[in-house]
Amino acid sequence: MTESGDYRKQFDRFAQDRYLTTLRDADPDAVIPTLFFDLMNRVNMIQGKAGLILAEIERSEIEADALDRAVTENNTVKVMEGAVDMANILKALMEYYDLTQKE
Repeated sequence: MTESGDYRKQFDRFAQDRYLTTLRDADPDAVIPTLFFDLMNRVNMIQGKAGLILAEIERSEIEADALDRAVTENNTVKVMEGAVDMANILKALMEYYDLTQKE
């Protein structure tokens, strides 16, 4: 498997609870730009990693060689982690909305 722990430490602020705290501490006018920037970073990462997976598939077909398991697995894990990050961002957004609308 990959060094998933290192990746999680690097992007720990995308954990739902911490991200909610980030939103609550932010200037209300900065919440939407923050969400947009963070979600676009995750989308761009997923697009890039998916492109690498497809490139590895194409390479293996052209060279009539087996897929490089480590490359494919590493990039697939990154795609899944990015999807989890985006889900956590969106869940935090809904919690933020609930909290701010009640106030």
